[in-house]
Amino acid sequence: MTNDNFDKIILLLSERDKDELLKKLLIFFDFYHLVFSDDWSCTIDNITSDMISPSGTFCEPQVENESNNWGNRGTLLHVQRDFIKCFNEKISSFINTLKIW
Repeated sequence: MTNDNFDKIILLLSERDKDELLKKLLIFFDFYHLVFSDDWSCTIDNITSDMISPSGTFCEPQVENESNNWGNRGTLLHVQRDFIKCFNEKISSFINTLKIW
C-alpha cells in the first residue's frame, strides 16, 4: 500500500475506528517493549532454544504453547494478531473501493 492510499484510508475511517486501532497499536507496542527490552535476556535465550519450531518463525512459532516459560511473548503474539485482524477488518471495505491492492 502506498502512502497516498494509506492517507486516503485514514481519512475515510471514523474517529471510533481510528481510536480502536490506535488503542490496539499502543497495547502491541507495550508488549513489544516488554519482550524486546524488559525481557531481553529471556527473549534471546528462548529465540535460540526450542521455543520456536524449526519450521516456525518468531511471529508464527508453530509450538503448542506460545507462552510456555516466555509469558510476554504469547501475549505479544496475541495482541499483534488482534491488531492485524482489526486493521484488515477496518480497511477491507476501502480496498475494493479504492482498488489499492
